[in-house]
Amino acid sequence: MSNNQTEVMPQYEDDEITLKELILKVKEYAQEVMKNWKIVILITIPILSYFIYQAFTTPKTYKANLTFMLNEDTGGGFSAVSGILGSLGIGGGGGGKYSLDKILELSKSRQIVEKVLFAKVNLNGTDDFFANHIIREYQLLEKGWAKDTLLNHFTFTKTDVAKFDKKENKALVSIYGMMVSAPKNALFSSGFDKNSGIMTLGINSTSEDLSIELVKAFYNKLSEFYILKAVEKEQETYNMLKNKVDSLKYMLYGKEAGLAKFEDSNLFLQEQTVQLPKKRLNRDVQMLTIMYGEAVKNLEVAEFALNNKRPFLQSIDLPIAPIKPEKISKLKNGVLGLFIGVLVASIFIILRKIIREAMA
Repeated sequence: MSNNQTEVMPQYEDDEITLKELILKVKEYAQEVMKNWKIVILITIPILSYFIYQAFTTPKTYKANLTFMLNEDTGGGFSAVSGILGSLGIGGGGGGKYSLDKILELSKSRQIVEKVLFAKVNLNGTDDFFANHIIREYQLLEKGWAKDTLLNHFTFTKTDVAKFDKKENKALVSIYGMMVSAPKNALFSSGFDKNSGIMTLGINSTSEDLSIELVKAFYNKLSEFYILKAVEKEQETYNMLKNKVDSLKYMLYGKEAGLAKFEDSNLFLQEQTVQLPKKRLNRDVQMLTIMYGEAVKNLEVAEFALNNKRPFLQSIDLPIAPIKPEKISKLKNGVLGLFIGVLVASIFIILRKIIREAMA
């Protein structure tokens, strides 16, 4: 290559934006927004008005919280019992911890919610199902269900969900959604502290009494159901052994009565042929006595296993009146509405400027 030739380097356009250019661009957009202040006001006023209206019209709510903990102590003594029951071929059940997540998910299940909704409670002098109290408190017949020809005059009268018709199922699904499935502002909430393991149930409703009684009902139904399912296997084992003990006891009593009657009838007879039934009865009584003793021992082991496996939910703090009502702050909502209104207007004006420049 000749020395007189110069190498031409390719030229690249520098697309990087400097800090100065960025500041100037932001200043330009800010000036554009300020220049169109009438548009800002026009967009902001309806948004601000909505937020202020929401603050004035949203009713007060009362959140009742109930805290509890799980006691599920299955120590070394239970391991020994499990071994004994296993050797009997009837199974003693294992320990095993139920996760806190599983308990709280159970609290939101339809099984628990239905048990709560169809429990009766006296509120404001009216003894009725929680479900009907909710219908009245939230005026579902006048508002939410007013245009529904199936539900516009509906209240619950039955508790057997399995026998519900289409109308009752539709009402139940609607109230269940209000309780746990609402996109926001669901009445029921639950959670737990990862460090302490303390769980919390909460009801946030427009009635103080309803919130307190409803969260207590949730706790009671959850506790009953959880304990029942946790010891279901041990309870079956205990019931089976209890029936066996009772059966052996009555058989033993019958043989003892037969032996006593035989001895009374043949008191002075010594012939071997006569004594043979007596020997058989004695043998049956001895065998049944041994079987009965073993069955009683196994029943005691099963009872110990049942009591040792039985968990319980221990309440810590129950809600009491009065509860401080929660209300949307008019000032905070107004400031929030103002901020969102100005932000939306600014985005509109800036996008409009960008589009105009691109089309020019």
